[in-house]
Amino acid sequence: MESQKPHQIVGRPVSDTTLVVGAPGSGKTTLLVDRFIALVDQADSDQVAILLTPSRNQASELRDRVGLALGRTTRGPRVRSVAAFAFALVQAAHRTHQLPAPDLLSASQTDADIESVLAGHSVDGSGPNWPEPLTEVVRGMPAFRTELREWMARATEHGLDNDTLLRLAAEYSRPEWAAAAEFRREFQEVIASARPAAFDSAEIIRRAIVVLDTGLPEGFTGVEHVLVDDAHDVTTAGWDLLRALRAQRVGLTVVAEPDVAGNTFRGSEPTGLSALATDWGVTPVVLDQVYRHGGTLRESVSLITGRLGTAGLGTQRQARGTADAPGQVFTVVAPSLARETNDIARLLSDAHSRDGVPFSQMAVITRSGQRVGALVRELGFAGIPARARATGRPLRDQPAARGLLDLVALGRGIQPITPASAVATLTGLYGGMTHQELRRLRFALRVERDPTEPYVPVDTLIAEGLKARGGFATLPANVAKKAHTVAEILDDIRREPASVPINQLLWQVWAATGVAPQWRAQSQEREGHASSAHRALDAVVALFHQANDFVEAQPGASLELFLESVLDADVPDDVVLPEPTWPAVTVSTPPGVAGREFELVVVAGVEDGVWPDLRLRGSLLHAHQLVRAARGEADDVLDERKIVKDDELRMFALALSRATRTLVVTATESEEAQPSPLFHLVDSVATRVPSLVEPPLSLRSVTGRLRRELVSSVSEGSPRSTKLAQDLAVLASWGAPGADPESWWGVRPMSSDTPLYLDEEVPVSPSSLELLEESPLEWFLGSLARHDSAPERGLGSLIHAAWEEHPQGDSDRLWSAIEPRFGELDYEAGWIENYQRRIAKGMVRALADYTADRDRAGYQVLATEKSFQIRHGRALMNGIIDRIEGTPEGNLLVVDLKTGRHKTDAEVAQNPQMFAYQLAVENPELTAALGRDGAVGAGAVLLFVKSGVRGKLYRLATQEPIGPEARAEFFTRIEKAVSIMAASEFQGEAKSWGPVGTPSRHRWHFIGQVCGDD
Repeated sequence: MESQKPHQIVGRPVSDTTLVVGAPGSGKTTLLVDRFIALVDQADSDQVAILLTPSRNQASELRDRVGLALGRTTRGPRVRSVAAFAFALVQAAHRTHQLPAPDLLSASQTDADIESVLAGHSVDGSGPNWPEPLTEVVRGMPAFRTELREWMARATEHGLDNDTLLRLAAEYSRPEWAAAAEFRREFQEVIASARPAAFDSAEIIRRAIVVLDTGLPEGFTGVEHVLVDDAHDVTTAGWDLLRALRAQRVGLTVVAEPDVAGNTFRGSEPTGLSALATDWGVTPVVLDQVYRHGGTLRESVSLITGRLGTAGLGTQRQARGTADAPGQVFTVVAPSLARETNDIARLLSDAHSRDGVPFSQMAVITRSGQRVGALVRELGFAGIPARARATGRPLRDQPAARGLLDLVALGRGIQPITPASAVATLTGLYGGMTHQELRRLRFALRVERDPTEPYVPVDTLIAEGLKARGGFATLPANVAKKAHTVAEILDDIRREPASVPINQLLWQVWAATGVAPQWRAQSQEREGHASSAHRALDAVVALFHQANDFVEAQPGASLELFLESVLDADVPDDVVLPEPTWPAVTVSTPPGVAGREFELVVVAGVEDGVWPDLRLRGSLLHAHQLVRAARGEADDVLDERKIVKDDELRMFALALSRATRTLVVTATESEEAQPSPLFHLVDSVATRVPSLVEPPLSLRSVTGRLRRELVSSVSEGSPRSTKLAQDLAVLASWGAPGADPESWWGVRPMSSDTPLYLDEEVPVSPSSLELLEESPLEWFLGSLARHDSAPERGLGSLIHAAWEEHPQGDSDRLWSAIEPRFGELDYEAGWIENYQRRIAKGMVRALADYTADRDRAGYQVLATEKSFQIRHGRALMNGIIDRIEGTPEGNLLVVDLKTGRHKTDAEVAQNPQMFAYQLAVENPELTAALGRDGAVGAGAVLLFVKSGVRGKLYRLATQEPIGPEARAEFFTRIEKAVSIMAASEFQGEAKSWGPVGTPSRHRWHFIGQVCGDD
């Protein structure tokens, strides 16, 4: 191979064919741009050359670079993807010959079409004879459709007709290939009939090759030279397209680096450059200098590429890194996945705050597409802006885009407005209702409804309200404002003519939701919601781009077709978006960063089984083996495993080679994960840094530390207080969250020091006495801002009411009183509601069990829900006793029904609520009303019906009859309670959350009057 300087290649004649191979960072793309400019300047025409890339994203990025270098406008884009260039050739040829305009099928359209054909086979029993294990269940899975789509693409790219496919199926004993070939034949016939002149990306390239057989079509006759960047990611069909161009005497400059091919699993051919060199007798030019990084980073990349097959080349591996370029390679081993993520966040934060590396010059690259989203979220939580690239997520799975689509679908009637969809819409990103606001809306609807009318679930009422413009007009504005806005949006969509294009309708809905100013403000925050707001805005932009593409490609097509295609798509379309202007860390899989470079690159999750992932590809249809069979290569499993290993090494080399200054490789070492051999290769030439527990540096963490130190220094009288306060003032001027003292809790003066009660009587609730004694602050907050009742509390009320109505405790009668009102509890539909219904029935059976036992023992029901009043000093105590029973001895027993967690006798021995009930039944007026003059108290019991004991469905906790000493102590407790309640200040010790099921304490973080939140 010859070695020349880049400037020597730039000046070659326009008709020359030049093949260039170079290590990552050796200037291949720069060479192409310079050669393009030189060719245009030489011919004084921008039509003389065109530059191709493997993907649309790469073309979009390179187009800006070429445009800036060229410094003038051009007639049409001069940088295109290979597929886009092929489409333009076919389009021009069809226009010349007056054929139907071609249509380029998206991946989601092809997937939907495959699904439709397979579904038709399932319905009528037709279709190919698929062998085991490709059963009907397997064929209904998205993974099968993906493999079938890839299999057909490989067959098309290699120009295999159905006869050839059937021959290969027989020769290699692959019945699944024969079935797939039969499906492909029928599929092509269906598409040709339903969508004339429609081609997928592989077919359009093959069609372009046919067009070139008769010469360059009109509009392209001035093209004398084609330049191809990153040709190692071009498919076989793409290489054949280059052969067809050369046959038309078009000059070529093709650059490649087979060692970093990142799309071999999608059909790219890293050996293509070597094949062209052999076919044409052209010796590739080798670039012998790497400019991207220095020797340290170059060594790390070489350790990986040296273990690859040469792909017919290999001399480029001898390229040297820039001698004077700085470069560092680090490795980190963390004890857990969470710690690894924390280490990544800390390293990124330190590089930004201490070394001044912009976030836009950082990348985190992971093998797994699933981890991309998780890393973006975790970095956002750590205060580091991050955005995903090439995540492979359909728009329907991105909440910001899905929310807009759902609004349009609901308004147009494509999706019905059901109770579930109504609630989801109101609580979604565009409805904006909190769960507390939803509870208030439900309560208002329930109160407004006539109780004499048949019961209707409240969520059904919400759905009915959204179906009409004024569906919530009779409710208070502060409760129904958001629901009313959503109802208006849906009505506006409903009223729009059917001819309104989808992009215009989406814009109308977007503007009506009013979220744009809020998201824009959040995106400008330094931390907090900024990353999530940016991701939401990116998703909306992607949706608008896809809608615009749809309208341009299918003018006049119904918006219902667009909605169905997006909402039903399992495969994301290749949508090219403008590069976001907000600075953020790029998080991606290796193919997503092809053609890019960053100052700092973190290659994450390099563990066994993850990277390299040596599982064989295409386990259902074996598309990769079809390609090898078509070439006549041996079908050897060991060779196949080597191919998979080489693919993994290429992607790893691609990831490593993106760094210009700093490379970090991370892995987890635990019982479940171990660093892989790839990690150890890099580790052998890297500096190992420890995994640290400390969180990443951020404005919030700095602010918190300064505040803690300021409080300590003030209490100690340290002179550092002034300096710390000044530092906080600087942070506050920058808008750092929590730095401004105006946002701190507990620094404002007391709003009032007036006692809660002056000289008047103090109402003392028996049920709140225990909480008051435990924490006066919690009692006060509960009195100030009570929570909306949870459904569980409503269930308790229903059971109390049923027992009052049927005191004899017949289970059928009790349930007949509860069941008609059970829907009022508004449990979530499904298993939660069924589970709570079973609990309720269990409580009813427990009540019936208890009542029957008492009846057999000679107890009598004397009163239910009996109110009473006790006065003692300033205390006025009002209450209601659930049940008073007469014992066989003629005494009075208090029974208090409980539907929650049970307690023991010891826990209720000093229960003040039960003492109050016992005092109430000693009142002569009450005993007279009960017809039991002179009767004495027999104590009190708590009846728990949620769980039983000793073979019973219920359990009892007993409080002994109150004696003179206990009575005196209780009155003392009441007096103390009055003094606490009548005070102007309330004390309380903060408590952490307990285990699941325990009640919360100190809810000031929920209460706007206390925490200051609106």
